[in-house]
Amino acid sequence: MNLVDANHCWRRYWKSLHVLWMIFCMPAYGHSEWMHDTMLGGGARSLSMGEGGAAVIEGVEGLYWSPANIAWGVDTEILLGKTNWIADNNQQTAAIQRPMGGYGVFGATLNMQAISDFETRDANGELTGKDSWMTGQVGVSWAHVLGATLAGGVSVGYKMQDGLGVGKKGMALGLGITRKTGDFCLGVSAMDLALVQPAYQFSGSWTYSKSNQAITLNGGGILRDGENRLGCGIEACTGKMLRLRAGYMVPIELNGLKSFSNLTAGLGIVFGRFEFDYAFVPLGELGQVHRFQFINLIPGDIHRNATY
Repeated sequence: MNLVDANHCWRRYWKSLHVLWMIFCMPAYGHSEWMHDTMLGGGARSLSMGEGGAAVIEGVEGLYWSPANIAWGVDTEILLGKTNWIADNNQQTAAIQRPMGGYGVFGATLNMQAISDFETRDANGELTGKDSWMTGQVGVSWAHVLGATLAGGVSVGYKMQDGLGVGKKGMALGLGITRKTGDFCLGVSAMDLALVQPAYQFSGSWTYSKSNQAITLNGGGILRDGENRLGCGIEACTGKMLRLRAGYMVPIELNGLKSFSNLTAGLGIVFGRFEFDYAFVPLGELGQVHRFQFINLIPGDIHRNATY
């Protein structure tokens, strides 16, 4: 490698670290020690569709964005997920929803994210040490159908962060409302309300279905300090087994990313009561994101359809 190539590689390396620091940096207002989570939320289906339908995605995956998303659930659903990203950034997710008849639907979530052996360097690029960072959150939710077309939900959780000079704990509250009218669905939610980095979601979706075929379009936005973004996506369900997904997200603060880096894609494969989902996001110099997710429906009667 010649000197020009070496300098180019160093510039790409420092640019990636700079953007990564922007994602994990302290809130701009400077009144809190909380560090930002990554810009990627939970759920493979929502991520592969640009996270535009975060506030309207039904089922156990929707718990990460709005407690109201489980209100129409009639089956027990169990979710296990894993996300791989840059710098040994690993995220594990688990969730469950349990219908309780006339008492509504109860849910619980667990979200753990960690970066191990994060290298710190000085202005000359010399290694000064290694550090680690982790954040975790556990929560419980309750949702209920409020009418033929309206549903609401609430959630309460406990969140902690540790590493990179930060140690913080606190309660997290969430609220959500969804409305279904024919093939249209609208939703709004607010999560982490008791923390200094709350997230507000607004989403809409439209579904056209015929026999075992269905197409869903969604769009919306997520408002969060330093991580505001818009997104849209499409899902095509071909038969009972295969679901193809694609989307586009626009992280407003990270406008330096190339346009193709904002594309998202994924697929879902359904075998009876079991569903496997995969999501992919290129993210340019930040590194590729791969998210794997497994959902099990209990008991045997399957009522959850292939649309939002």
